[in-house]
Amino acid sequence: SAEIEADGSFTVVVKDLKMETEYYYTSYVSQVGSEYGEVKKFTTSSADMSVSALNITQTTVTFTGQVSRYAADKDIEYGVLYSTNENLKIGSNGCKSKSLTDYFDADGAYTIKVDGLMNDTKYYYCWYARQGSEYKYGQVQDFTTSSVSVNLSVEPITQTTATFKGNYEQLDGEGFEIGVLYSTASSDLTSNSAKKIILSNKNFSHKISGLQYNTTYYYCYYVGQKGKYTYG
Repeated sequence: SAEIEADGSFTVVVKDLKMETEYYYTSYVSQVGSEYGEVKKFTTSSADMSVSALNITQTTVTFTGQVSRYAADKDIEYGVLYSTNENLKIGSNGCKSKSLTDYFDADGAYTIKVDGLMNDTKYYYCWYARQGSEYKYGQVQDFTTSSVSVNLSVEPITQTTATFKGNYEQLDGEGFEIGVLYSTASSDLTSNSAKKIILSNKNFSHKISGLQYNTTYYYCYYVGQKGKYTYG
């Protein structure tokens, strides 16, 4: 029911409608019987949200964006989905979500930082809006986390020794293993056959001995994180 003004005008606010849904409506007069007016229709607004990835590091990304009409749509949960898999849906294998409920400003703008990512890895992301058990999804975009930069050289070299020297940048997360692999066969460097030196200082100088004289050796650096390895 609605209060009717002296001039016959009235305003009715209807709540709890579904987003992006077509509704039909009409007027009616009920006394003994009921009379109905012309049937018309309207469509509720879509979940209008922006999301972009910025400030990307080796293990973190910051999402920023804004939700339009946020003041009127607080009964809808908004968030960001991200995964190394392009199939971004709630409940999909490997797909993670971050609710933005506690991160909105009064005008619907938000900034949120996500950590625990893999370095040098492509991720896909999009926004989602949840109303009850129904979900809407935004356009899928992607970003790639930074790789670990390692400078590596070998000097001096004698008949039986060599010294690996170099540096790597400061890491922005935990759980990294950085080191040097060397072997007389280049194919050994990505297998368990190569000898390994684990580096514990970002500025390093590590001497090895017991090498065979007049022999060609192959070497590279590696970066390990959560069981995944990349090689220089």
